[in-house]
Amino acid sequence: MSSFKETMTSKERVVAALTGQPYDRIPVFMLLSDQAARTIGVTVCEYQKSALLLAHGQLTAWRSYGMDMINTGPGLTGIAEAAGSRLAFPDDTAYVVETAIKDISDLELLKIPDPNGDDRLPLFLEATDIRISMDGKGRAIDNIFVERIWRSLKYEEVYLKDYETVQEAKDEIKIYVDYYNNERPHHSLDMKTPAEVYFKGILELADLSKNMGIQTEMN
Repeated sequence: MSSFKETMTSKERVVAALTGQPYDRIPVFMLLSDQAARTIGVTVCEYQKSALLLAHGQLTAWRSYGMDMINTGPGLTGIAEAAGSRLAFPDDTAYVVETAIKDISDLELLKIPDPNGDDRLPLFLEATDIRISMDGKGRAIDNIFVERIWRSLKYEEVYLKDYETVQEAKDEIKIYVDYYNNERPHHSLDMKTPAEVYFKGILELADLSKNMGIQTEMN
């Protein structure tokens, strides 16, 4: 039986390795990708299209295998998709069914993918936020929504503007929040807006309450 005992945290070990300092053992980074879906019992398609499942799968795999780093990135197929290729999502591993480049002249049409807007790239950023917010018991819900909108607000509004007054900042941020809630579709909401989902839920609750009231009167 090995008598080896770890003397560093994963972060200390990785930083030491990257900076040429001594470390207690070689850092382990497993590119699990779709295998993480299997660790939580969901299909690859479900996993690849849900930020919450991406984060949950990677954390579950991390706890199971004990590696030092976690990967919630898009991988090669995700980058190809963001560049314009079309993917298929069977129950094993996603693959390219239609490439963005069909002729050498198409190279001139390629652009650098926008991580905040192209295909599923925002999903992977969201998964990273969720993963960071999860504690040892996997409870991410308390922080996920605040982190999600705060990240979007920073990178899509605040960091791009040069407000001259506090009032101007309030006005511009109010416009952005209205856009975020009422006009911008969200991958995590099946390309619906938060307002659509919220008010649909309110109507469903109202219908449920109405039906329960009618059943109570009949009883």
